Amino acid sequence: MLNIKEVNTPSWNSEINNNTSLVLFLAPWCESCKVQNSILKNISTAAVNNINILNMNIDDNRWLSQKLGVRNIPTMIIYKKGVEEFRFSELVSKDLLEKELNIYNNEQND
Repeated sequence: MLNIKEVNTPSWNSEINNNTSLVLFLAPWCESCKVQNSILKNISTAAVNNINILNMNIDDNRWLSQKLGVRNIPTMIIYKKGVEEFRFSELVSKDLLEKELNIYNNEQND
């Protein structure tokens, strides 16, 4: 099971700017977010070998999530050195998530 780090507004730039990162924007009261978080925790570690996996609570980081255009939850965004590369704004299956993450993981190895 993956260890997912919590990210917040003060640590945002240091977490996102230097690496490839997947951020799950969620809220503790959101049932779909709980499902997506569970799926994320159970993806293959090989799919995320070189990718930071992060959660951001939108209730605690409302200004930043609004600035980033997160309008629905769960939303997952893949960032590469601080630049948004890909966005999911719905529940994503384990297979689709691993497929997309493998693309970015392989780019890290090139």
